[in-house]
This record gives sequence, structure tokens and C-alpha cells, in this order.
Amino acid sequence: MNITVHNRSLLPRKEDGTMLRLVCKAQEQPRERVREMAEELCISPRTAELLLSRGIADCDEAANFLNPSESALENAYLLKDMDKAVSRIRKAIDLDEKIVVFGDYDADGVCATAIMLSCLRRLGANAEYMIPSRHEDGYGMTMKSAEQLFNMGANLIITVDNGVKSAAETERCYELGMEVIVTDHHIPGDTLPKCEALILCGNADEYPNRHICGAGLACKVAEALLGREGAREYIPLAGIATVADIVPLTGENRVFAALAVKDIRRGRCPEGIKALCSVSQTKLQDVSAGDFGFRIAPRLNAASRIEEADAAVSLLMETDRDSAAKLAAKLDELNAKRKAEESGIFNAACEKLANEDLTKRRCIVLHGEDWNAGVIGIAAARIAERFYRPTVLLSGKDTVTGSCRSISGVNIHDALSSCERFFSRFGGHAYAAGLTMQQKDIDEFRAAMDDYLWHNEPEEKFIPSAQYDFEMELGGITKRFAEELGMLEPFGAGNPQPVVLSRGVRLANMERIGCEGKHMRCHVTRDEQYINAVYFNSGAEFRNMLDMDRCDAVYTPNINTFMGRSELQLNIKNLRCAEPNDVNAWIDRQKGKFVDAICKNVLYNNTRAVSGLAFADTEEKLIELVDASAMDTIALCFTAAGAKRLCALLKARGIWNRMDVSFGSNAKSICAYNAAVLAPNIADMDISRYKNIIVFDTATSSGIPGALRQMNGDAALYAAKPNAAETEELIAGIPRDRADFIALYKALRCTVGKFYNINAMADALCAATNAPRCHCALAADVFYELGFVTKGSGGIRVEKDPPKRSLEESRTFFALNSLKEMNDMYLQLYEEANHEA
Repeated sequence: MNITVHNRSLLPRKEDGTMLRLVCKAQEQPRERVREMAEELCISPRTAELLLSRGIADCDEAANFLNPSESALENAYLLKDMDKAVSRIRKAIDLDEKIVVFGDYDADGVCATAIMLSCLRRLGANAEYMIPSRHEDGYGMTMKSAEQLFNMGANLIITVDNGVKSAAETERCYELGMEVIVTDHHIPGDTLPKCEALILCGNADEYPNRHICGAGLACKVAEALLGREGAREYIPLAGIATVADIVPLTGENRVFAALAVKDIRRGRCPEGIKALCSVSQTKLQDVSAGDFGFRIAPRLNAASRIEEADAAVSLLMETDRDSAAKLAAKLDELNAKRKAEESGIFNAACEKLANEDLTKRRCIVLHGEDWNAGVIGIAAARIAERFYRPTVLLSGKDTVTGSCRSISGVNIHDALSSCERFFSRFGGHAYAAGLTMQQKDIDEFRAAMDDYLWHNEPEEKFIPSAQYDFEMELGGITKRFAEELGMLEPFGAGNPQPVVLSRGVRLANMERIGCEGKHMRCHVTRDEQYINAVYFNSGAEFRNMLDMDRCDAVYTPNINTFMGRSELQLNIKNLRCAEPNDVNAWIDRQKGKFVDAICKNVLYNNTRAVSGLAFADTEEKLIELVDASAMDTIALCFTAAGAKRLCALLKARGIWNRMDVSFGSNAKSICAYNAAVLAPNIADMDISRYKNIIVFDTATSSGIPGALRQMNGDAALYAAKPNAAETEELIAGIPRDRADFIALYKALRCTVGKFYNINAMADALCAATNAPRCHCALAADVFYELGFVTKGSGGIRVEKDPPKRSLEESRTFFALNSLKEMNDMYLQLYEEANHEA
């Protein structure tokens, strides 16, 4: 197949801290049917419900699903034209005609090529193969390919994993005196190709498997030629390709995958597959369908992405162990290069997006002249996954090649079809596509595709979503239940790993693990139950997770085996901050953050004219804006009392999940999803993309909204009536007396006197005095401003003979002692504005 979706996870890895919708993908099933299936098969009602929701209609079908066997393989002769194909192939063998297998360069294509070529040679055929270059030729047969096949001396061409859309090209083959058999699983065009036999998935026949992959069809041709037992050795390649090509793992496809896992675990597979398992550090006896998709297939694909597909075909055909090991090592090396190129393209694309505002965009279209056309599809998938926009990455100069990937619920084929006037070639399906177009048309194409999506898709589809199969209380997740879910393996497209949602859980004993703390390990807990959990690639979200009172956890229950011991473990896919049980108690536990924030914001404490500042009922304004859209609005709470009001409002109105609630700063996202920031540190925020900024409670001075206006000159800026009592309560917790600073300075003089940076100095001061960390950080800033400490190449140093300075000479100390006065002036500004209104 020409389009391969590399689905690392069933759930999107969103930008850190951005909004998340939770979507149940399974429909509720009739209780009586659930009960009957559970009792008949001795499984839990949840597992029975899951089987029914995945289209398993009755107990017999469920039993076959849970126990896939060779007997469930379909009769190859149910495929239309199979008898014609077999007859023509046998004729070619009898006449010693030259047969050329014309394949595709992806994992499915090379597996299909190897199956067909091996089968033909076992029958004594004079057979060779040809696979076009991903870089020079692109997918499928071309006129150039037809000439090359003729020059190879081909009498009969058998296409695998391609050909159904090559009507003009197959016609040319006949003009040159060659004949063609087409085996393909793609959707045909308006004109079918001229051929001796058309073995087509979904053709007008009685074949039950409408989603078989290219290698699966090649395996069925081998079965028709050799008998089922004779073709049995090709099941491992057909199974790998079935998983790699992301066709539904149901019916015959599930049997392919399950038997492939079983055969490979027993070592009944080509030497090349054993060698790939070795170089990818996959134990043969532990191989899984997941390894097909994430370890074996990427290495097979790497051959054509970096060089040509021949190395992959040679590996699959190799019978000598040492030679296979050398070829596998080469593919492993090419895969490493592919990863490096993919990362380079991904990083370059992110850099191009850094100054974009995706709030205004419904798609991402980027171009890089030197991007590897064989790798851009994988990078496009990562971009779409991270930023939750359908993504098109284009490479080349003048005539450019594009790979497209979509997001859940958005049919990218339909979107591209609306822009087909820009393409010289285009094809694909709902979630992935490929195209060729002119570089000069890129801007116009981007605008046209964006316009289509704005007018045809609702806003909610562009908010990251996490899909789950069912919701359960944490108490229902047991080791036995996880083992039972394992009966549904192999997992893949059409039969994904079951995903569970548990609401209102807490995280305990959190710690960052892995290289640079990239991952997180913790316990998920509720009502005295603790379950081990791991959350991969979540290190950047660690601070936000620490601040959560409760969260909604989306995860898969697994059995983790280590050192011979098996235990239940949750593999967390996504977390979402849940409504606190007790808002007041949650905020009270975080009160120190509000003092810390005002200390960090103290230098914004001044008087300034603020253009476009509108005093308003911020509760009403917030509800109005959040109800209207899940994007464009950010609300800031500077006081604990204000934060309590805002959180209570979100809970009462049922819109908690239409805002990202966090402490300190908002997510550094290129899409302005609605956010509520409690105890904000203004210097650490990015509000440049928001259309509406709300100071929800009260600012200490007009300098705060003034700073916000400087950060975003175009947004509508709203502020609440200043509340003197709330501000005075906050100010009371801030050190402003000379005696406080003198005591801290004396303590600092007793320390080692040298520090890596000013934060390290504040930490040392905190440890020496037990004073609040925010007080020590303030004092460190004051002492630095006065020259009592200095910065040099060796870090921060306490001066032995500091200059004679008054504390009032420090901007920070002066601002701290002006807080009350500045707040009074801000209140006066409000009263004047209210009087004018």
C-alpha cells in the first residue's frame, strides 16, 4: 500500500497542558445479550460488552474471535478471477515464460513481493521482481515502469499491492506484448485495468474478507497454487503485513496476525524475520503483533525511505542465517537514519509553526525543499498527533510531493478532493493520503483546504480527544480482568487495545523516570486502592500533575512481568484535570502559590494608562465567551478568593472541561485553547494568541493589565472591580519590613557565599532560615539589585565588602512597599471609569 499510518498510540499525544475531550467510542449494548455471552464464554460482562461493541454478533463468532485458528481462513477460490490467475500462471510456467512480480516499496508491498516470488520459484517459474523507487517513481506502475518491464524481457507481469489504478499503464504493457495479472486491495478508479485476471479486495465476489492487505492477497494466490498446507509458510509475512498496513484485525486478518505471532514465537518463519527480531532486540519467544508494527515493519520500510526496497526483499528471501543477519543490520542502520531524518523534519516543521496561531487554522500545510519524501509521511503523522490538525507535508522543488495525515473524525480524503484542481496525482483514504502538485500553488491550496474545513467540520473536532471503550471505577480493575482483556490479542486496527476511563482518581508517589525524566511512574488511587502505573512521555506535564487534586485517567490495564513476577499495571494514555471534590480545600492547600505569584509579579506594580481596558462582570463575560467557543479566552486569578469563585463557577455551570485549569502559567501552545491560570506568573506566560483576556478577580495595580496589554495589543481586555479586602489579605503575606530583609541578609552572609545561580542562592537561604521560598527569592532579587551579591563566570557570589546602599534603592523593595498605594490608585481608576460609564 502506498499510504502507511504509523500509529504509535491509539490516543493522541497532545501538546503539554492543552485541552482534552474524552469520547466513548463504544455504544451501549443490550444487557441481556451481554449476560448471555458472558455466561456462555465464562468471561466478565465488561469483556462481553467489549466484544459486542466491536461487532462480534454472537457467542459462536466470539469463540472464534477469542481462539483464532487456521480453519477460519477463507477459501482462496472465493476471490473472483482466482481460477483465471492460476491458469495463466501455470501456463507461463509450462511455457517457460518470464514472470515479473511488480511490487510496492512499503512493508506490505515487500512482504507481498517476497511471498509471490517465493511461491513462483517453488513451482519452477522463471521469475524476477521489480519495485519502483519511492523517490524517483512514486507509487504504482508508470509508463516508465512499463518500458522497464519490457526491457527485462517480461512475458507476464503480476502486480502485488498495486495495479488497480494503472489502467493506462497496463494498456501500455499489452501494446508492448506483455500480459498482466493484477492483485491489489486498493479502491479502483473509474476505469479498471486491462488484465488476464483481477484479484481485487472488495471485488464483485463472495470473498468475506473485504479488508485483506496486499500480502494477504499474495498469500491467497499462493494457497490457490500450492494448497493451504503448501502456502502455510507464508503466514508470518502475511501477518506482519496485515498489522503494518493497518487493516482491521478481524476475521481472516485476525487469523493471519495470530498465526504469525504463534509461528514466529516457534521460529517457523524466514531467516530474515528472525534477524530483524534480533537487531530490534525483540525476543523471538515474546514477539507480539505490536512488535510487527513498531519494530519489524519500520525496518522493512526504512529500505525504501532512505535507499531502495531491494534490501528488504532480499532479506525476506534470504535462507542463510549469516547473510540474513548482515542484511538485517543494514536495515537497522537505515532505520536509524530514517529516525534521524524524521526527527529533523519534525523539528523543522515545529520551528516553522512556532510563530503561527493555529486557533485561526483548521489544517497545517508546510513545505521543505530538501525534506525526504520517503519520511515526510511519518513526520506528518507526528505533527497531526501533536497539534491536532490535519497535516500536509510537502517536499521537493517546483513539482512537489505531499504526504497527508488526519485526526479523528476528519476525513482528509474528502478535504483533499475539494482541492483536487491543484493536484496532478492524488489518492488515499480517510486518515492518510498522498499527492503531487506544483510548488507555486501551495499557498492557494492551503487557503482552499482551510476554507473547506472551516465550513464543513465543527470546532470540537479540532480539540484533542482521547477515546475510551468503557468507564469503570478503579476498584473494578483487577489482575484477573487485565489477563482476560489479554485474550483479545492480537491488537491493532479494528481491534485496538482496550482503553478504560476512571474519573476522579488521584495520583500518589509520583516520580520522573527514564532519560532526563521523560516518563512518570506513580500509583493511581481511590478509596484506599493503589495500582502501579506508568505514563510515558509525560515528563513535561509533571508540574501540572503535581497540582491536580483529582484527575480523569485514560489507560490500558496490563500485566507487567519483571524478574519472573507478574503484577497489574496501568499504562496511562492521557490525564485530564478533574473537578476538585472541595474547591475551597484545594485552593487553600495552594495558597502559598498566590503569595509567590504576587512576589514574582511585583515589578509590574506601577501605574500606567491601559488602552482598551473594560471593567466588566467577569463571571458573566467568562460564561458568555466559554459557552461560545473552546478557544480564544484566558482568565487570570491573582487571589485565592478569586480562584475559588472561578472554579466554583466552572463546576456549577458544567464547563470545567472547556478550560484548562492550571497554576502559574498557561500551556505554551500555538493554539489558544481556553485556559484559567491561577496564581499567574506573568513573565512565564504566553497570551499572544488569545482574543479575550480576563482579569477575573483583582489586580494589585493598573500595571498588571498594562503588562497584559503589552503582551497582546489586539485582544479584548476585561477586568473585574478591584476588591480591596482580597488584595489586602494577599499583600499581608508578603515581606516588606526592613527587619525581615536584614535578617535574611545576615543569614546569607553565613552561607558558603558562592552559588550556581540566583535560584540556588534562594534555595540555600530558604534552607538556612526556614523562611518561605518566595520570601527568599524576593530577598535574593533585592540583594542582587543592590550589589550585595554579584554575578560572574563562576556563578553568584556574596560580596565581602558590599556597597553602602539603602533598601529603598531596590526597585523590588520599593515596589513591595508601594503595593497598598498602587492598589488604591487602581481602585480609583475603576471608580473613574465606572463614573464615566
